Amino acid sequence: MNQYEKKYNLKMVGLKKAAGETKFLNGWNGAVQIGYDRKSGEIFTNYVVGENYVIYHDPAVIFVSREKFPASMELIAWKIDARKRYVDSIESMKGDE
Repeated sequence: MNQYEKKYNLKMVGLKKAAGETKFLNGWNGAVQIGYDRKSGEIFTNYVVGENYVIYHDPAVIFVSREKFPASMELIAWKIDARKRYVDSIESMKGDE
């Protein structure tokens, strides 16, 4: 368990790899789309160009961010936590309808 998994109390498989995949970005050469599987804790990365993006058809996988510049493990972990909390809150409100 890394320090960010402890800090956010989330399993984050592939966090270091995801941060590494953003290191070559400079704002002009595409972007790395980051997704997170809420069931397995796996972090997905996809290199995308222009306005293209990847759609995940599994409801457990959420879009986290689209990075155009290098992102640290800390920043990615924070974004995963924030996005997961947001999506979980929206889903919990759907149950109240």
